[in-house]
Amino acid sequence: MAPSFLKDTPELMELTIGESMKTRTNSLDKINELGPPDLCYILKTNNKINANESSYHYVLGNNASSSASLATYINKLINSVETKSNSWLTLSSWKIVNGIYCCYNVFSKVDIRVEVQIPGGVVCYMIDSSKKRCTINNDDLWNEAYISSVLRAILYDDNYIENDHDNFGIISGIKKVNVFENEEDEDEFLRVAKIIYESGKFNIGHNDEAVKPTISNNYLTQAIVKYFTNTKKQDKAIKYFQEIYKINPEIGSVISKLYFESNKGIEGVVTLHKAITGGCHSYELLITQANFLREKGRYKEALAIANKAIISSIKEFYPWELLANLYVDLNEYEKALQALNSCPMINSKKRDLSGKNFCKPVKKRIPHNENIPTIFESELHALNILYYNEENEDGLDDKFRDVHSDFLKLPGNRLYGTYRRAYNILIRILNNIGWDNLLQYRSKVFIMEEEYKLNVQFKSPESEEKIANKEKEMNKLKVKKRMQSLIRNKPKLESTNSLINQRLNKKTSKAELNKDKKENKENGIITTHITPFSEETENQKENEKAITEGVNEINLNKEKPQEINEKVKIEFDNKENAEKESKVVLKFENEEALHSKENLNINFDEENNEEENDPSQDLPRIHSYKMALTTKRLCERWLDNMFMVLYEDLRVFSLFQVEVKQPYLIKKFSYNQSSKEWELYGDLALRLGYKNEALDAYIRSFNDKYSVNCLNKILKLHTEFNQVDAALNIINQLVLVKEYNYDNAYYPNEICNSLLSLIDNFGLEIVNNIATNCSHYVLMKPYFTYLEKLNKEICEKTH
Repeated sequence: MAPSFLKDTPELMELTIGESMKTRTNSLDKINELGPPDLCYILKTNNKINANESSYHYVLGNNASSSASLATYINKLINSVETKSNSWLTLSSWKIVNGIYCCYNVFSKVDIRVEVQIPGGVVCYMIDSSKKRCTINNDDLWNEAYISSVLRAILYDDNYIENDHDNFGIISGIKKVNVFENEEDEDEFLRVAKIIYESGKFNIGHNDEAVKPTISNNYLTQAIVKYFTNTKKQDKAIKYFQEIYKINPEIGSVISKLYFESNKGIEGVVTLHKAITGGCHSYELLITQANFLREKGRYKEALAIANKAIISSIKEFYPWELLANLYVDLNEYEKALQALNSCPMINSKKRDLSGKNFCKPVKKRIPHNENIPTIFESELHALNILYYNEENEDGLDDKFRDVHSDFLKLPGNRLYGTYRRAYNILIRILNNIGWDNLLQYRSKVFIMEEEYKLNVQFKSPESEEKIANKEKEMNKLKVKKRMQSLIRNKPKLESTNSLINQRLNKKTSKAELNKDKKENKENGIITTHITPFSEETENQKENEKAITEGVNEINLNKEKPQEINEKVKIEFDNKENAEKESKVVLKFENEEALHSKENLNINFDEENNEEENDPSQDLPRIHSYKMALTTKRLCERWLDNMFMVLYEDLRVFSLFQVEVKQPYLIKKFSYNQSSKEWELYGDLALRLGYKNEALDAYIRSFNDKYSVNCLNKILKLHTEFNQVDAALNIINQLVLVKEYNYDNAYYPNEICNSLLSLIDNFGLEIVNNIATNCSHYVLMKPYFTYLEKLNKEICEKTH
């Protein structure tokens, strides 16, 4: 018997009847956020062979405001059952006898279900968190269910689902429906959302970057801002939130953000001033004000406001992130690293889209439309191969079997929430100063491992005694070094002790000395004084103390005994110094200095050689670790790991770049890159801030293998670069993919987001005229029609 399938709806087949419903019921008490997508379960029977089969699929965007709307969706499925056979007449022996539509209510934490029985009627009930079946007696539950379904449709985009699923077929089993068909649907959504705000149930949850939900940071506010920002209808959202402002003035931060995004800075500043002077002390208002000043280049004023935001909410991540970014703008990278180290990191919450909360299908039945009039045979062949491979892959091993292990081991692919935002700050610093300078700033700010080991090593009493002895020895060496520096007034010369001994044995009279002094002035001879050095005298202690306190001049003898002048002419054993014809006279102050000549070593060599031969440098840095403990900070473990993540990303990126751009250097190790490797390389380049390299990698990946993910990523970059022709060519391919998969949902998706941005920048006429040259313009035209209904102002805007 030929299998049955739904005409334009995916099916995930169950192993046992009712398995998906049981799994959903058992996971209700584990839901933490917005809950899973709506589930539609159907039971089919074939009376000819007395067989039953059950399947299910997920729905996003369906209107769940009443039981009638949910029952209508099931009735459409009943009429879409077909049998896949080779005969020219397709008569189905399979019929749907039971259908259940499940919609999770986020606000009341219940799962509302509508069951359609054929023959029979429609039954409505709900399952609470304790898994008990209850009747629906309150109409407010339907309003909450409607808002819940819209929130999931807006916030659960493809990237969100792809990042959260754990190797199961949820992505291919989702059917998307248009959230709003016209402006009347938007008004109805805002009307019901206002009831939620007035009831105080808006604090249903928040993203992973905040500690607790507020009226400015929750899923309801986030969804409204995201939808009306993407559709370029900020004015409508501003008008709506102004009514909420009367209830809670903290929403003023959201209103001012929308004003700034719509290039209405004066209105945004007025709103901020009104909210702050009204007594509202929300940190979101301060952050919005600081971001506005930062965009205007007034970093110092923004820095003062950022400090106030930190004082207002020291446990939140956003104020610390703003402070770190401001220090980066001011090129104060040490303070930026300190602020980043102080950021309170928030661990990612458990996702409701985790594969553990869903039933794993035994088989998938994904319908495809192969009767597209404008499709080419090559395009149809590529699409057939693409979805055949995706629907028959058993797991991630098949998907990444041709990928190098370096790409699979990169920890940067798994950064989300606050950790991803902190990583972006490090990327900003890296792009400004480079990797080597970043490591230098890191060593200046944080205690390194060697300094920590020194702290542990010198912590015991025995080690402290050794340190004291080594300090005394080093001070003695410094005194001797100072003595030698007093001897020489003409550096970069050298003499020998043997020559000194010969000259010291010749005593001259005072008259000869005076006569020599006159000759010295004419010949340029330099004189100096030498005093005796004794380790047991009290003068040495005073001199050691003077050296440690930074005294520059030293007098080793307070009392001046009778002077004994000795003249010594020093010959040089270095030919280069001898050629300079320089002379030195040593003047001894007493006889004790004469007897100290044996321990005297006079160096007039170059300063560099002196530093190299200085024995004090061989001693450990006694004070360095103490200074590090008092002036530096301990680096948080997560930030230390972040540096390693950044290093791994840079290493793989550099190696891949060398292999691609300079293959002649490593011909022995070169190999052909797979399409998945090119895509992962593009993700890595985009993460590091190299958008042009990322675009090139995505294009190469798509040229090697047809990939919808690469098309979406290429479209984003072309739209960001305002490349109209290239963006429309990608849209030309994406509309074909959606038609092939029976995806009739126009919004929200990447196609409408890109078209709205292009129309906003270039106008509807220019974009539409360029699109007429595309091969699938017939499939693109409904999107233009939908956008004209959705946003008339931007489509009628003149450029």
